[in-house]
Amino acid sequence: MNAFWKDIFREINNTKGRFLSLLIITILGAASVVGIQSAAIDMRDVADRLYKESNLYDLQIKSTVGFSDVDISALSETEGAANVMPTKIFDAYITFDDDTRAVRTYALPDTLNTINITRGRLPENANECVIERRLMYSGSYELGDNIVLELDDKESFSDVFAADTFTIVGVVSSPLYISGHERGNTTLGDGSLGFYLYLHPDAYAIDVYTDVYIQMNGTLDMDNLTDDYYTAADEWKDTVKQTGDIRVREFLDELAEAQVEINDEWQMYYDGLRELEDKVAEGRQELADAKTELDDAVVKLNDGQDTLDKEIADGLAEIAANERTLRNGQTELNAARSELLAALEQLEAIAPQGVSPELDIQYAQVYGGMELINARQSELDSGVRRLNAARATLEEERVKAQAEIDEGWAEYYEGLEKYNDGIVTLEREEADALAELADAESELTDAQEKLDDAPEPEWYYFTRKDGVAFDSYYQDTLRLQKVGYVFPMVFFLVAILVSLTSMSRMVEEHRTQIGVYSALGYRPSAIMMKYFIYSFGASFIGGILGVLLGSNLFPIVIADAYNHLYSMPPVSTPVPLFIGLVAIIVSVVSVVSVTLTTCAGAIKGEPAMLMRPKAPVIGKFVFLEKLPFIWNRLGFIGKVTARNIFRYKKRFLMTLIGIAGCSALLLTAFGLRDSISGVSALQFGEIVKYDTRAFLKDIRTDAEYSEIVTIIDGEYLFVREESVDAKGDGGDGLPASVIVPEFYEKLTDYFNLRSSKTGASVPFRSDSVLVTDKLARVIGVSVGDEFSIVMGDGKTVTVFVTDIVENYVMHHIYMTGGVYAELFGIELYPNSVLCFTDDGSGLAEKLLDNSDVRGVMQITGFRDSLRDSTDALGIVTLVLIILACSLAFVVLFNLTNINISERIRELATIKVLGFYDSDLALYVYRENGAVTGMGIALGLLLGIVLHKFILVSV
Repeated sequence: MNAFWKDIFREINNTKGRFLSLLIITILGAASVVGIQSAAIDMRDVADRLYKESNLYDLQIKSTVGFSDVDISALSETEGAANVMPTKIFDAYITFDDDTRAVRTYALPDTLNTINITRGRLPENANECVIERRLMYSGSYELGDNIVLELDDKESFSDVFAADTFTIVGVVSSPLYISGHERGNTTLGDGSLGFYLYLHPDAYAIDVYTDVYIQMNGTLDMDNLTDDYYTAADEWKDTVKQTGDIRVREFLDELAEAQVEINDEWQMYYDGLRELEDKVAEGRQELADAKTELDDAVVKLNDGQDTLDKEIADGLAEIAANERTLRNGQTELNAARSELLAALEQLEAIAPQGVSPELDIQYAQVYGGMELINARQSELDSGVRRLNAARATLEEERVKAQAEIDEGWAEYYEGLEKYNDGIVTLEREEADALAELADAESELTDAQEKLDDAPEPEWYYFTRKDGVAFDSYYQDTLRLQKVGYVFPMVFFLVAILVSLTSMSRMVEEHRTQIGVYSALGYRPSAIMMKYFIYSFGASFIGGILGVLLGSNLFPIVIADAYNHLYSMPPVSTPVPLFIGLVAIIVSVVSVVSVTLTTCAGAIKGEPAMLMRPKAPVIGKFVFLEKLPFIWNRLGFIGKVTARNIFRYKKRFLMTLIGIAGCSALLLTAFGLRDSISGVSALQFGEIVKYDTRAFLKDIRTDAEYSEIVTIIDGEYLFVREESVDAKGDGGDGLPASVIVPEFYEKLTDYFNLRSSKTGASVPFRSDSVLVTDKLARVIGVSVGDEFSIVMGDGKTVTVFVTDIVENYVMHHIYMTGGVYAELFGIELYPNSVLCFTDDGSGLAEKLLDNSDVRGVMQITGFRDSLRDSTDALGIVTLVLIILACSLAFVVLFNLTNINISERIRELATIKVLGFYDSDLALYVYRENGAVTGMGIALGLLLGIVLHKFILVSV
């Protein structure tokens, strides 16, 4: 090793403190540059890796009517869609420890959003499930336990789920939930979602898909946590929305066709009803005619029977009369015969025939009478025979006629039976037909009710930015990155000043040596090489160590601080080559440039002049001497201290600026911790006054309006909120929300509209257009300026800013209904309602029971979530505080060391004069204390500016 290098290493060994101070200051500077930036980069990298390994969706679509296979086919054919995964998602209740919580159930994914099994296995049938770890611990579940899902309406539950009891077979983590505590909102209960779990697809009874996840082409080839990705996602959403709009129109056409079919069915129903009525009337008329014929037949039969009976009676009467006549004739004839026989007996008693002519005459008369009687008897017998024949004929006719009448009665009863059967048949057929018509009417009524109750087809599109915690995570890394931009600048400014002081002192100490080298003929470049290598070695080694320290330690510490907010894998800590190279270069250039500049100034002059010690700084009057009311009150030591401070102006300025920089950093770090942690309380304690917000479908009718009002027991304000892009003249734009109250006079009851500069209340008048302060700052507008509002459909309007109001979360444009209608030419339909309520009132549950309510947001939950997110920056500010304190220590150590070394002879002289060690220490500390106090005071002022700048950025 030659003398040159020995001299350099000897110098390093002899000035360890100076070398270490340069080394440490560059370590701190490089670590501050690389550390926070690396933390932001590594956090984004681990999230990007997780998203890609899980095949996380780019777009999620929901529908009020679900998705059919035709919808899925149409989405699959959308330009740029690489993977379309339909799925089923439904919210239910779960109860444990007497606490009912809302849980979101997912069908097991197949291609996108793949889940990670941490314990057990995946469900293999419809009665098994896997749950998240938080639910496992909260409910004290074990693998093999049963979990019961519930809904308010059991019938609705059976329409959705195939079972209500599921066996836990595993524990999983989902890429859909990177937040450690936030699970999103639901329409059940109080609107807060507690947990999630996964079911087998067969566990769902619904026959349509509830959600569709889409992964687009190119997403795996780009960084998913960049503004470029968000821009691409918005473009993808617009592309997919075109497909959705077509399907919605086709669905509306299907509903119209279904209505036409129902109308046709109703027409067929009424036609059938009229046909039935006609047939029944015709049948009843036929039966009535038949009944009339039967009644006529009865009359005829009865008349025939009466006629027959009369004719038979008349014939029998005539026969009886003839029979009496014959009997009378027979009686007379018998009497005459008896007389003749008696006469004959008398004659025979008198004398036999032939005894006398007179007797013979008498015998002749008797026999003649007998002949007459016999003839008459013959006539009577003939009459009896005729009478018997007439009776037989009459009976025969009666039997024949009666047979005809009986046959008529048989026909009548047969007709009557047919008539009764006809009535029964007609009534039965009428009842059957009416029953069929009633069934048809019921089916048509049900179909009409289902069609009438069918929600209007509407598709909702979400990017990851709308998902739970995805955008929060990204925004948190951006906040880190913005903090990492500002702090290193101050660090390196202080580092440059410390390097300037250190190297200036080193060159001054080597003034004689430099003169000797110059007298011996060394070129200035050769002389400067020693100091170049000295400063380069300190800054280069410090830069490398700072890069290694910052890229390995800071990301682990900061990412760990966010672990209670987000469920992410451990971060990898590769050295960011570009940032690390920049940090090393800046470190080296900062120190080396100061060194070379100092050396260049010191080398100027003749060697003889350089070899002589530099004349001490001449004491001069100081500024305080012109202020007698201060100067005259100072004692001797105080005046000496003041003169010494201002005597060495360079050291004074270096110390002042160095301490001011450290103080500014400390104030900024502490201020960030306090300010950011207070944002949630400021926004949702002072700016936002309401405590509950319900998101509604567009309220278009008085009935819908009244239903919502009836639920709310207290103050309320309906508002319209539209998501827009606000753009200034420079072209810069920012997403914002247009908020339009139903009654503009009541807006100040729900938002504290005040100026961010003065704190004074800002009036909200009928023509007001108020813009929140950061939105105005980003788009570059002030009061009276014009800016553009771009709606979701591309419609653009221009409007003037009437005032600017304070706001800390998101960006808003407040305008009245009149201005809204004038600008957009559409009627104001509220889509949310703001209200005040007690936490225990159950308002959220009541609102969510209304079909027009999409969701409910409790301000307390939103405030707590924001507070947790900002609290994570507390660890970052703690790191910054440690860095600032370390920097202050190095600055004070270095400057104090220089102060003492420069004045070693002065201090020795003072000690010879009899000063004690304590007095000597106070002699130095008093100056350091005074300069430090002034530096702190200046640093506090600079810190306010720096704090405001960083706070506005984050």
